[in-house]
Amino acid sequence: LCQHRRRCSSCLVVLAWRFCENGINACSAGKLRLVWLREKEPWGMVQLRGNLGSGGSLGILSISLEIKEKFLKRLAERTGNAILGDPMDEATSFGPMVTENQMNIVLGYIGKGKEEGARLICGGERADMDGYYIQPTVFADVTDDMTIAREEIFGPVMAVLDFDTEEEVIARANDTEFGLSAGVFTNDFSRAHRV
Repeated sequence: LCQHRRRCSSCLVVLAWRFCENGINACSAGKLRLVWLREKEPWGMVQLRGNLGSGGSLGILSISLEIKEKFLKRLAERTGNAILGDPMDEATSFGPMVTENQMNIVLGYIGKGKEEGARLICGGERADMDGYYIQPTVFADVTDDMTIAREEIFGPVMAVLDFDTEEEVIARANDTEFGLSAGVFTNDFSRAHRV
C-alpha cells in the first residue's frame, strides 16, 4: 500500500528502504525526481508497486554511477516478480491503465524511449493478458533531453539517469518543467539536508 493507503494502478513507484534501527521508508509519486546518493549499499530491498499517489508516473530516478549497475540488476529482478492484476487484490503489484487510449499513450512513450536511445532494462510491452495492462518498464542511460525524462507519462515507466557529483544532480533535478516533488535516499542526514 502507498502512503495514501491505496493499491492504485496507473503509475510506477519505488518503495525503497534500508534496514536499520527504525527503518527508513519512502513512498512517493508524481513527476518526482528521486536522488540515490553513493554510499555503502544504501538499500536493503527495492520493491515496485503501482500507485496513484499525486497522479503521475514516478518518472525519474537519479543514481550514482558507482552503484548504478548493481541497483539496476536488483530493480530488474524485483520488477520481474511484479504481479499484474486486479488492483483490489492484495497480491497485485500493478493494475491496468484506465483506458485503451491511456495505454496507447504510455506505449507511445515507451517507444519514444527506445527510439531516443534509452537502454531498456525490463518491460516495455503490453502485457499478454485481457485488459489495458502494460509491463512495468525501466529504462537506464536516460539523458535529460529525452522525452521520457522531460514529460509526464502517467504509466508504469521509470527513467534512470546517472550522475557523478552532488552539484551535477542538484542542477539537473532542478532543471524540470514539472518539479512536483523530490526525494533523497542517503544514510547521511547532513548530506540529505545539504542536497
